[in-house]
Amino acid sequence: MFTKFALTGLLASGVATAATLPKADVWQPELTPKWQIILSSTLNSASRIVPSDAKVWDLDVFETSASTISKLQDAGSKVICYYSAGTSEEGRNDLGGLTSSDYGKGLPDWPGEKYINIKSDRVWSVMKGRIDMAKEKGCDAVDPDNMDGYSNDNGLGLTQADAIAFVKKQSSYAHSLGMSIGLKNAEEILDQVQDSIEFAVNEECTKTGRCAWYNNLLAAQKPVFHIEYGSKSDSNTYCLKSMSNGNQFATVIKHLSLDGWVVYCDGSEYTSSVADKSVDNGNEIDSGNEDA
Repeated sequence: MFTKFALTGLLASGVATAATLPKADVWQPELTPKWQIILSSTLNSASRIVPSDAKVWDLDVFETSASTISKLQDAGSKVICYYSAGTSEEGRNDLGGLTSSDYGKGLPDWPGEKYINIKSDRVWSVMKGRIDMAKEKGCDAVDPDNMDGYSNDNGLGLTQADAIAFVKKQSSYAHSLGMSIGLKNAEEILDQVQDSIEFAVNEECTKTGRCAWYNNLLAAQKPVFHIEYGSKSDSNTYCLKSMSNGNQFATVIKHLSLDGWVVYCDGSEYTSSVADKSVDNGNEIDSGNEDA
């Protein structure tokens, strides 16, 4: 087992890489926890947190304070910290070290956001810093998004093999820091990285007919945090379809903006209290309510 001193020396000497770092004990989520995801705004932890029985929260690592994470954990919840691993996002202050060669084509549905070269050492340095940020804030896991550049017109020639290597690189580093990691969408590489992740996050597999891609992951007792976008009236359809082949998903119905509103398969509906991004959680004003 590496001591902190020995590990620091190995990193400094270049002997230890992301692929060889020792794996610490990490959280393995249960199959169907009640969960909530909020990315377009910031959870208002100064208010009463609802749903109070949500055991997993997926929140933006940049916008969520260490005190909010600690408050959720004190209430018995685990916190997954989101960041985009395969694209740039406007307003992120850690991209200054990238060069023009690190940027690919823009995402048609997300103005100002571009694919980035996940084979670049400069990009790895950014993502390593984001994983470090998650660790410093006390996150239990990380949720690296946009690893499916290979299936889009990315402008960088990125392949499935590149995505697999980058997921495993992030996984090894996150594990060495004692954090779990998931795979967001990118179902084509799921089987190749299944042993490197503790969970998956999926968007709209009932709409796309891709829920069966997760059979092997579920058989390995690793959960799928499943999002369908729509209204409360859609919940029965989405929930029944997601379980039609015998699989059980941790399903939520959300607005496309991934704000504080959520509906569960039992019909319960909540609105978590949120504030605009970049508002200090310690000074936020309650703007939400519990609807169920």
